[in-house]
Amino acid sequence: MNLRKQINQLKRLHFFIEFKSTGSPAKLASRLEISEATLYRYLNELKLDGAEIKYDKWQESYYYQNDYVLKF
Repeated sequence: MNLRKQINQLKRLHFFIEFKSTGSPAKLASRLEISEATLYRYLNELKLDGAEIKYDKWQESYYYQNDYVLKF
């Protein structure tokens, strides 16, 4: 996978998390056209960068627990 595609996927992931509109992990991976394993790797990368990401099972969405800004 090329770098540009990964960056675009991370930007889309960030957008969905920011607006609490991710859906379930399976649905989110499908929307991003990646595997669930790749989704979990991306989430881990964001966490390593300082994002406090939680999952709300009632709203079926990931969300930021802090004011995270995605930087490239």
